Amino acid sequence: MQSDIDIQITLFQIIEEKIKDPDRTTAEMMELLCIEKRSLRNRQRGTTYLTGPEFYRLARHFDIRLYDIELQLQQQAAAEGRPEKSPGRAPQTVLSIDSNYMPLLRLEFTDLQQYIDALCEEMEILASKDSPWIKMVCSEVPLFHLVGFEQLAFFKIFMYYHHIVDEKLTFEEFLRKIKRFDLSSRFRTIFESYAAIDSEEIWDRHTFEKLLRLIHECNVYGKFEQQKTVEGLLAEVDELVKYLNPIILEGKKIKGAWIELYDYESVMREGITLIGVGNKPTKAFFTLFMLQNVSTTHTEILSFLKLAFHAILRRSNLIVKSSNRLKSTFLNLLSEQAMQYRNKILKIHE
Repeated sequence: MQSDIDIQITLFQIIEEKIKDPDRTTAEMMELLCIEKRSLRNRQRGTTYLTGPEFYRLARHFDIRLYDIELQLQQQAAAEGRPEKSPGRAPQTVLSIDSNYMPLLRLEFTDLQQYIDALCEEMEILASKDSPWIKMVCSEVPLFHLVGFEQLAFFKIFMYYHHIVDEKLTFEEFLRKIKRFDLSSRFRTIFESYAAIDSEEIWDRHTFEKLLRLIHECNVYGKFEQQKTVEGLLAEVDELVKYLNPIILEGKKIKGAWIELYDYESVMREGITLIGVGNKPTKAFFTLFMLQNVSTTHTEILSFLKLAFHAILRRSNLIVKSSNRLKSTFLNLLSEQAMQYRNKILKIHE
């Protein structure tokens, strides 16, 4: 199998050949990936890995198929006198990658109910399979964890609607509007299904803090009607820290499935979720913004994302097999962040 770095470098080569204007190409890619020129150069040279969503954005924007990359790699191998691989498949007639997108844009929240119902069904089906698994690059605390803490799960969903749909909405008003949908029972099903599925998750030192920062910002900008609402969220934050302790130390979920939590020492920019059964990935989810994602079952994209996930994994530390000092450092960081933001938030109310 071709190395993931060769695939990445070839993607950039094809982009340059297609556009034939280095300045324009560089400017477009910097804007598309939201990075500076030096970071882009590192990706072009292969010293920094592209994340799955970055690869997807570039391929979609510049209309490049994985077949195009495969063909170029074969031509390079032939030019260098390396043994030829078996002939590649014929070009696909569809140039873009098929993906699914469920928009969350309505204030009556019927789309949210459909979204949670679909996630609930997806997790129940996955948990019923033999040897199911989940692989996640976690730029934020995954909803799979938060659904075990009802108010935190509602808060994560609220933040999406606040930013995208109605910035005047308060958290309590949001809760009143969605009460009729009985999402709490779906949350429990999702949480229990997730706890029965083995998973690998890559977190960084800011994954947990991002949740706390959102609570703090909402408090500063008056998005809570009552102080007891904030105190309730902070109480669930403390419960979340307690819940994460045995996961980090023992690598076990509450339903007995194993979890390998990795510490990525740099900063995550994107969120990726891969699900599968046995050795086969079956679906990928790209996080677009907070709750909103697109999914694909495209086999070649799934294969690449599995490679990309393991590339990030190789640059991370498996906490359960790390030294006691590293485990303590990570656990203490979560507790310290929770205490730091608790003091910040409650001080405002004094």
